[in-house]
Amino acid sequence: MPLSNTRVLFLGTALVLGLLSSSPVQAVPLLLNFQGRVTVDNAVFNGTGQFKFALVNADGTQSYWSNDGSSSAGVEPTADRVTQTGPELSLVWTG
Repeated sequence: MPLSNTRVLFLGTALVLGLLSSSPVQAVPLLLNFQGRVTVDNAVFNGTGQFKFALVNADGTQSYWSNDGSSSAGVEPTADRVTQTGPELSLVWTG
């Protein structure tokens, strides 16, 4: 018994929707956690630091995000972010 056009359309749509719903979807985080030690001349820095953050591609030719929104084509952001650092790991939330 041949399938009607309506059934073929329904089965095709169901197949496409099933495939789309099975692909992993991940949300972009609103905040990024950056942690590490800040050193100056191989000594841990303890004090107030001025930092600039940018997410760029591997070649450094395309900017995806920066702390002040000014970075483009991998260029350093204009404004800095003042953050207190200490002898332990420093933690900065950016977003």
